Amino acid sequence: MGQFVLGMVVGVLLFEWMGPVAMGAVVAMLGLATIWLTLAGLRKTERPPMAAMGVMEGMRATFQNRQFRRLFVCVVDDGADRAAAGGLLF
Repeated sequence: MGQFVLGMVVGVLLFEWMGPVAMGAVVAMLGLATIWLTLAGLRKTERPPMAAMGVMEGMRATFQNRQFRRLFVCVVDDGADRAAAGGLLF
């Protein structure tokens, strides 16, 4: 929720100081920069084919993945914040 408030405040300040076109340009540049940083961090990896696994084994493997757990907590936390604020979950 904090990043949302920060975005609102910075957006308003940019709009007042530089106007709507400049604000749009700044937001677009930040968006493109984050996309390019993400793409730069991606690596193609060769993975051997995986053996079939059952549902519970798959759930166990999924929740052992540290990166997934971090993303899961962030998404669930954001949804709880929106619901508490009376907003939609999606």
